[in-house]
Amino acid sequence: SNFIIFTLNIDDMLIACNNLLLIQYMKSQLYNYFMLSNFSKVHHLLSFQFIQIVHQD
Repeated sequence: SNFIIFTLNIDDMLIACNNLLLIQYMKSQLYNYFMLSNFSKVHHLLSFQFIQIVHQD
């Protein structure tokens, strides 16, 4: 099953999801209601370091 983790901290937003289409849909919905910029990969947030692992099937 799919999941989305959405966090908001002051002016930083983090979206994590296991389904690319779902995250693209969520981003498009957010763009419809808010002025957003720079959807880039996260490297550090709240003193945590994030590492992306991509599985190739």
